[in-house]
Amino acid sequence: MPNGPWMNGGPVGEAAGPVPPFVTQDAEDFTTKLAHDQYEVFVNGEFAGRKVLLGPLSDIARDLDAFLASRGFAGYTLRVDGDDCHIRFDDDDTARRAWEHLRIYLRIR
Repeated sequence: MPNGPWMNGGPVGEAAGPVPPFVTQDAEDFTTKLAHDQYEVFVNGEFAGRKVLLGPLSDIARDLDAFLASRGFAGYTLRVDGDDCHIRFDDDDTARRAWEHLRIYLRIR
């Protein structure tokens, strides 16, 4: 059996060795966005779903912009406000179609 710094290779009841250090976070660290953060996505004020960022390089605006462009949508504004992402279309029919696409996309991601 291996006998590393956190392994107990000795008799029963013997200490396992050094205790790993306890990691703390400063209060300011809790305001930093993490890779597993999630955003609520709205199209013209209507909730479409939640987008979870899957990696440290994920960017909500870039991800949604790329998705909408891949579906042929243009002429919208996208604004991130805290944990909310607001997408605004001038045309209500286009907004409805984009909302339907995003609702499906956000469910399978």
